[in-house]
Amino acid sequence: AWLATSIATATASGTAALDEPKHLVIVHGYILSGTGSNIYSVNVAKIWKKQGHAVTVVCQDRDAHSYDFVDEFYGPKDTLPTTAPLL
Repeated sequence: AWLATSIATATASGTAALDEPKHLVIVHGYILSGTGSNIYSVNVAKIWKKQGHAVTVVCQDRDAHSYDFVDEFYGPKDTLPTTAPLL
């Protein structure tokens, strides 16, 4: 599986929907482009990031790093982090 992480920072304009940002994980067993649940998963990740959360997407998309909301990308041969992303 491939791992793409988005780390968002709440701005003064109040883009964070909650007082306390969370680390949220989407497990999606497919690529992130195309139709249906692929696009849905991308949109949910983007919205959560905009709300100020750290979002990790576990998927099979080798090109997940190309999405504008992805800040970190880990492939199957990379060493995964042992701690959650900093909020």
